[in-house]
Amino acid sequence: TVYGKHDPRIVLLDEYHVNAVPYGHILLVYNDDRPGAIGTIGTILGRNDINIADMSVGRFEPGGKAVMVINVDSEVPKDVIGEIRSAPGITFVKQVRL
Repeated sequence: TVYGKHDPRIVLLDEYHVNAVPYGHILLVYNDDRPGAIGTIGTILGRNDINIADMSVGRFEPGGKAVMVINVDSEVPKDVIGEIRSAPGITFVKQVRL
């Protein structure tokens, strides 16, 4: 979708409704929807000096499955991706560069 004339957005991702800006380094994180999930990912990224520039989340229902679309300022190293993958409730992680 494009807002206005020049503001593209990702509004649907695997049937999850999101409002993500498609630019730069992006992490796609699929997870169980539970308290602390977003904080866990933010803590891992912050501890590794990776700044979150933008973030959108979507879910089907409370306590079900969810997705995070996270724009970061720099590429996320493989070991940090591995740390995110091993966090409780994380089911899939993919890094994309647009």
